[in-house]
Amino acid sequence: MILGIKINHTLFYYWGLVLMVVSLPFSEFLLSISFFVIVINWILEGDFKRKLQILKKRKSIYVFLIVYLIHIAALIYSVNFEFAIHDLKIKLPLLLLPIVIGTSKPLKFYKIKYILLWFIAAVFAASLVCSFIIFGVVDYPINDFREVSIFISHIRFSLMINMAIFSLLYFFISDYIDVNKFQKSTYIILITWFIVFLFLLKSLTGIVIFIIISVVLAFMFIKKIKNTIFRNIIRYSLILSILFIGAYIFNIYNKFYNVEEINPAKLELLTKDGNKYTHNLKLKQIENGNYIWLNVCFPELEKEWTARSTMAFDGNDKKGQILKFTLIRYLSSKGLKKDAEGMASLSNNDIKNIENGMANYLFEKKYSLYPRIYQFIWQVDNYKKGFDYSGHSAIKRIIYVKTAIEVIERNFWFGVGTGDVKDELQKQYVIDNTPLQKSERRMAHNQFVSFFLAFGFLGFSLIVFAFIYPIYYEKMYKNYLFCVFSCIAVLSMLNEDTIETHTGISFVILFYSLFIFGMEKDIIIDNEKTNILY
Repeated sequence: MILGIKINHTLFYYWGLVLMVVSLPFSEFLLSISFFVIVINWILEGDFKRKLQILKKRKSIYVFLIVYLIHIAALIYSVNFEFAIHDLKIKLPLLLLPIVIGTSKPLKFYKIKYILLWFIAAVFAASLVCSFIIFGVVDYPINDFREVSIFISHIRFSLMINMAIFSLLYFFISDYIDVNKFQKSTYIILITWFIVFLFLLKSLTGIVIFIIISVVLAFMFIKKIKNTIFRNIIRYSLILSILFIGAYIFNIYNKFYNVEEINPAKLELLTKDGNKYTHNLKLKQIENGNYIWLNVCFPELEKEWTARSTMAFDGNDKKGQILKFTLIRYLSSKGLKKDAEGMASLSNNDIKNIENGMANYLFEKKYSLYPRIYQFIWQVDNYKKGFDYSGHSAIKRIIYVKTAIEVIERNFWFGVGTGDVKDELQKQYVIDNTPLQKSERRMAHNQFVSFFLAFGFLGFSLIVFAFIYPIYYEKMYKNYLFCVFSCIAVLSMLNEDTIETHTGISFVILFYSLFIFGMEKDIIIDNEKTNILY
């Protein structure tokens, strides 16, 4: 009883979890509210004697708390306490969710299933809103495919889409869950939609994670097929699918580098209007196999551009890039000369694309993954040839990790401390004389490297142990849902500081705690009898 009102704390706890999973793809604000609802409800529930007994008996919980305690211990040798306190606030779920979920009444599997279904419904709703933007149903201006995910980072969203896909797959094929034909049909439709949307979202991180997990599960499923002919059909179909993906990527790569040899003696000196061409043979940048800096006549380009656009030739496009360079790249991508003749070949739509910062006509294909893969290859090629990599996300991630490793080499055993990660990285960027603008000089974008950077070899080792030990102690390594979730989380950490943001850490720690600390033990035993757990 609180203020004369009878409170069902178990019900509050359950709906707090539902609110939290629903908030994940939508709102950090609602996510914070749901987190505090769960924690405050746990405090008001009382019964601390029983909860303390659980903590004493359940070593997995207090071993996992080592992760947060290391963050606190590393304050000893931190200088920037403002950043350290900010980091500790963001990572409060590391401390509180395992305690709250681990000492609350364990949830039966049907409640875990409903929580996942609420989560899937929220992800589906968010994907619909984003798809309305992609297909132009909603007039929402975007300059980059990453902006399609309007609620949260497109990479975080792709992780949630993967979680939704493989959770639905579990509901569909599990012997432990009874589903009727209508439910199975609904699950198949949702799985299909999420896969399609994942590719529309163009998050390479999410797509790679989906392919890796799908391939692993498929090979495991094949082993359980008793019919030899059917098993071989599935196996070879899977191998052919992998080869097709490889061939598709190789084809893009081959087209990119299929460059015609240039004979300097045969290069034209004058345009059709009698103006001089500029040919820079030292700059080897290419677009669709065409050299960018050949057959360039700046006076004609400026004159024709000014006649067709209100945007300044020497100014920036809508992405903040130098417009005349965007124009030159775009003309090169179409195999056109960079002169009045080439400009005349551009349609009004091409002019609009250039104004919007589109440097290659291929990027107009909104629903294709080809431009995304091409863009990655172009960025790597540009980096290898020594050109400016500012604004190129793929290369910046390499630089982020490289910079962090340089700092780690000087602070191998204990790291730089909880509060000094950002400051030490900024110092290293200055030492390296990086061409990255200050706004682009960011964290490592690799969670493992970030832990190593902050806490050194000793702290990193303890954190890895603290994450792994509960899995074996609670015998969750054979639970399908947890295994899929952990694969999504770990693979994302190779390319992202997944638990350095509010949404990322909430996603990871909520599901980690829910699966390891929040389920009834008999569920795990029963799950081991089903034919989809390995």
